[in-house]
Amino acid sequence: MVNPYILLEIILHDLYMQLDTTIWELRSIFKVEQEHFGYLTASPTKPLSDIDFSALHLLADYIIMLRAGSEALLLTLDAVVEHQGSTVSAMLATERAALLHRQTQTALEYRRRLVRATGERAATFEKRINK
Repeated sequence: MVNPYILLEIILHDLYMQLDTTIWELRSIFKVEQEHFGYLTASPTKPLSDIDFSALHLLADYIIMLRAGSEALLLTLDAVVEHQGSTVSAMLATERAALLHRQTQTALEYRRRLVRATGERAATFEKRINK
């Protein structure tokens, strides 16, 4: 294999997609609950006794775990990008290998930006829950 980092990029893509999808799903659940009960608004439509605070607590826990996963994925990507970027050896002996190396580097850097943005979205979501 000319550049094994391509396999890592595929795996990191899948991990990112799972993280992103889960955050969007949790956000949808929270939005439905928020609209249904009208809490966290200026004029709640239901009494506080009707709100399932244990479910909100679980939702907050999930977000904390997702943020931790996002940070771990980001640290992994940082290390992979740095290591792959410093690879200058016999792997780059041909023009095709050098092109593949640059494309892989670009893909990894793009994935890192996506993970960072998703982590920021999770942080914003966590702030909304903890109001």
